[in-house]
Amino acid sequence: MAYIDVITLQTAKDYLGVDDTARDPEITRMISSACLYIENYTRVILAARAETYYFDNNGCVRVYDFPINSLTSPANAVRTRRGTYSFYSTPTTSETELVLNIGYVTPSDVPSTIVDAALQIIGVWFYGSEKQNNTGVMPMNINQLLDQHKRFLL
Repeated sequence: MAYIDVITLQTAKDYLGVDDTARDPEITRMISSACLYIENYTRVILAARAETYYFDNNGCVRVYDFPINSLTSPANAVRTRRGTYSFYSTPTTSETELVLNIGYVTPSDVPSTIVDAALQIIGVWFYGSEKQNNTGVMPMNINQLLDQHKRFLL
């Protein structure tokens, strides 16, 4: 699955009130950027993919990303869920990489609050250049939508 499956070009154009196709590449790029922004902010992964993590010297790694679909390797890694993260360990310290399949597999599984936040982000970016008082700061309501999904606190 790709970001454009989570928020289709037509959905974004409808939200923005855009009919023509001249800005389709720009809107498509904004969809990807908004989804990546949300993933980095929340650690909720919107499109399924393989991801590699690295064990520390004790054979352990914390994974904040969500959802975790499956363990690819090493097969002997043990998962323990701990609040907002998963803790993986391996009995051998020779293992260096943990490979997981993470992220939503079906677009309809992505929480609607995350989709709403992404559309609002796209709107801020799309129309932000037209506003004279554009501060470059994400509006508070977007962060409030995303905070309920955040996997860690700084």
